[in-house]
Amino acid sequence: ACSTTKMSFIEQVQQKFDKGEQFYEAGKYTRAKDELQYVVMNNPGSQIALDARYLLGESHFKLKEYEDAAIEFDKFARFAQSYDKAELARFRICECAIKMSNSFQKDQKNTLEAIDRLQEFIEDYPTSTNVDVATKEISLLRLKLAKKEFESARLYLKLEEYDSALIYLNNVLTQYYDTEIVDEVRLTIVFHYLLQN
Repeated sequence: ACSTTKMSFIEQVQQKFDKGEQFYEAGKYTRAKDELQYVVMNNPGSQIALDARYLLGESHFKLKEYEDAAIEFDKFARFAQSYDKAELARFRICECAIKMSNSFQKDQKNTLEAIDRLQEFIEDYPTSTNVDVATKEISLLRLKLAKKEFESARLYLKLEEYDSALIYLNNVLTQYYDTEIVDEVRLTIVFHYLLQN
């Protein structure tokens, strides 16, 4: 009797996984999450729960729930047997971090986090086909940080706080020398000196 109960439990978990996978493939991500969550909660440590966790991460990602998606991908990557699937999950974590990054006018804590995640990915998977994409994303995120500094400098110029403006302008030149706004920053520094004379 015990083995029949155990079989039916395993079958039930498999059925939930299959349903979750079907909902995911049909684009019904919220319903997929419910089914997959059941598998993860009721059969932890199993291969099917690990597979469910990956699909759960993808479902969160499709629903733009990037923080939850990153958590699921991270848990998956830690225990994944497949190098390729672990690499894919780690890159998905990077994508989540990029999506959580604010526009340059807002707080940039998430942008710095995204850069760290991308650099870790490049170091851990130097031969990945996603390295070029990761490198490009780092450049875009660095540009966002440079723009944040540059906007602060321009604000100080408007307020006629020239010394403070110069600190921000020089910061862009030293930290973000490889971004596309460097020429504009140099011109602003010249403008700054003209205003002071």
